[in-house]
Amino acid sequence: METDQVQDVTINDTSDQIVESDVPMVIEETEAPEHVNVGYQNWLALRQEWKRRPDGWQPAKRKPIDADQTYEELSTHGQFSQKIPLPELVKLIVEMWEYDGVN
Repeated sequence: METDQVQDVTINDTSDQIVESDVPMVIEETEAPEHVNVGYQNWLALRQEWKRRPDGWQPAKRKPIDADQTYEELSTHGQFSQKIPLPELVKLIVEMWEYDGVN
């Protein structure tokens, strides 16, 4: 543990003079404990649980969407009857643009 001696300095507001005190002030330097981000550690633990998959797990196989039926649902109801994965939706939109001649 290191100690530094610092003299107490005061400023007189009326005359702007700096007056040094004869009494030394001791400042102790200690090592600060390392900061631990508990929230981040909790998030990492939860993420590990989310990523863990049982042995033999495979993603569900989906049948491809019917482009004509999906387009019909969207144009008549304004929404889809089922969830559509983004890559398939992008393919559908590109097909519609190509069919309409928009390139």
